[in-house]
Amino acid sequence: MNKRKLFFQFFTVMVVCITLCFGQSDIDINDIRKSAEQGNADSQWQLGVLYYLGKGVTENNADENKWKHLGIGVIDDKTEAVKWYRKSAEQGNANGQWRLGMCYQLGNGVQKDEAEAVNWYRKSAEQENSIGQVQLGDCYQSGIGVTKDKAEAIKWYRKSAEQGNDGGQLRLGDCYLFGIGVKKDENEAVNWYRKSAEQGNAFGQLNLGDCYLFGVGVKKDENEAVNWYRKSAEQGNADGQYRLGDCYQLGSGVAKNKAEAVKWYRKSAEQVNDVGQLNLGNCYQYGIGVTKDGSEAVKWYRKSAEQGNADGQVNLGDCYLLGIGVIEDEAEAVKWYRKSAAKGNAEGQYMLGSCYESGTGVTPKRTEAIKWYGKAAKQGHKDAESALNRLNNKNSQNRGYNRGY
Repeated sequence: MNKRKLFFQFFTVMVVCITLCFGQSDIDINDIRKSAEQGNADSQWQLGVLYYLGKGVTENNADENKWKHLGIGVIDDKTEAVKWYRKSAEQGNANGQWRLGMCYQLGNGVQKDEAEAVNWYRKSAEQENSIGQVQLGDCYQSGIGVTKDKAEAIKWYRKSAEQGNDGGQLRLGDCYLFGIGVKKDENEAVNWYRKSAEQGNAFGQLNLGDCYLFGVGVKKDENEAVNWYRKSAEQGNADGQYRLGDCYQLGSGVAKNKAEAVKWYRKSAEQVNDVGQLNLGNCYQYGIGVTKDGSEAVKWYRKSAEQGNADGQVNLGDCYLLGIGVIEDEAEAVKWYRKSAAKGNAEGQYMLGSCYESGTGVTPKRTEAIKWYGKAAKQGHKDAESALNRLNNKNSQNRGYNRGY
């Protein structure tokens, strides 16, 4: 599990909980404030949530000039949120405790302090709060404010999952799938992903779709994969969106529909998903489900490449090399091939080797060509294997001859 995914899941948990507490729009902040000021711990963290998101505090309040107003006419004040979370937390309220931990972890309304975040997550978790347990598990999983400890992470994820927390179930599924802190068990992974997915967790749905698509822990079923990808995608999950796009493009579990593929790639790309951007760029480059447009292809490849997507970097390099949608620039092509190659992308390594061999955008250097061809060949890149054999054979035939580079 990467940190980006953990953070997104963490944020999703927070939003879901807030929605459950304040789903209605006619929140009377004055009643909540009055109760909070009288010392009610639940009202205190609820008031903190309202300040954190700026929900329910309207411009009609008498102290409106005191606050920074958002575009929708409400205010947010993270410092004030922390104040109320702390009051609740110090009374022993588990919901106030994990929210205060969140603020310390993110540095919202208070100086960032990951150790203090762990302190408050632990207090919440030890009161059997399933969200506090998830967050404490995440800290142990990623080494946030505490020494990494996979077994401890599993312990807290399991406690949360067994209480029915969809985030805990999702994470426990990940641990079983990859053997993190527990013996690898794909069937058990599917079991927990399903529990999470059936509660509407978009990542649980995504992962369950992956299991069905590839037959991991369950019989391969492309139709069922599409079913779960669609559920995830329709909730706005960017990974689910591009995977659903892939299914439409390839005809996996659904009739081929290139225009529908583009639709879902675009939704993913517009959420700044680097794979969605890459795939949308491919569609524009080759006219898949959309009118061919090299400039638009470059636009999306660049967005993907600038996020560090190695395939996006190779494709952007190709565009500069061949003048597709951009003025031909061999040096710029080499720049992007090098970025991709440094990430271990076999195609990027092969293309960088090719540039060094031919002197395209860089001073020709046989040793560098051999180096990069070799790296790509080790990954099974057939063209790189052929190029490497050709150069090695030439070296054998010309042994002792110095070409000057």
